[in-house]
Amino acid sequence: MIGVWRAVQPTGTGKGFTTIEIEFRFTEQKGPLFQGTYVWQLPESIDVQLNDGTKTGWSGEERVVGVIGWDNRSVTLVDDGDTGQFQGRLVNDNVMEYVYFEPGLHAAVSRGKLVRQETLSEPK
Repeated sequence: MIGVWRAVQPTGTGKGFTTIEIEFRFTEQKGPLFQGTYVWQLPESIDVQLNDGTKTGWSGEERVVGVIGWDNRSVTLVDDGDTGQFQGRLVNDNVMEYVYFEPGLHAAVSRGKLVRQETLSEPK
């Protein structure tokens, strides 16, 4: 999973529908467990607030932790400190299809296809 993964996805929020650009930078992995950062960017016409209530804005960066399921294809990712969740599956070593959902006051849903752009070296 180590690497930079990107997607452009249709997204629905309580404020309307839009398209969002996302990037995952997975920097650590131990067996089926992995972690990194999740970066997202929304158009300014959709004003959102994180469900932890810390800020309103059109972009953000959050820590995420993930696990590859027992079937070696299913993937679950969760935001560290927020309520966002990704459920997906590995299509191959470089493509992941997923559904995103974030319940709460500032709910959002989306789906997309992450493509690995580059492989990173794992820290020593």
